[in-house]
Amino acid sequence: MSFEIKDNKVIIYEPLVDIESIFDLVKNLKEIKATKIIIDMVNNYSLPSAIIGQLTALRDRGKEIEIIIYNELIFSLFRDLGLDKLFTLKKVDK
Repeated sequence: MSFEIKDNKVIIYEPLVDIESIFDLVKNLKEIKATKIIIDMVNNYSLPSAIIGQLTALRDRGKEIEIIIYNELIFSLFRDLGLDKLFTLKKVDK
């Protein structure tokens, strides 16, 4: 499996490339009851728009979203897209 959920933390181990994995993650995100959701993008360089859309919807419903990013390029891209205004972005050096 390309992701794992532990309480309010979603650990994405590799890029989500097939539609089943993306929809599975979207379904699981909706089921998280915590007020804060942490997305940990371990060894991952992308986040499909369907996931970003679901995270935005959860934020609009009062959830706090934090995304941990290990790749400088992705961190810069997310900031360029304005996602730092929607979510808390954390850059972590490996």
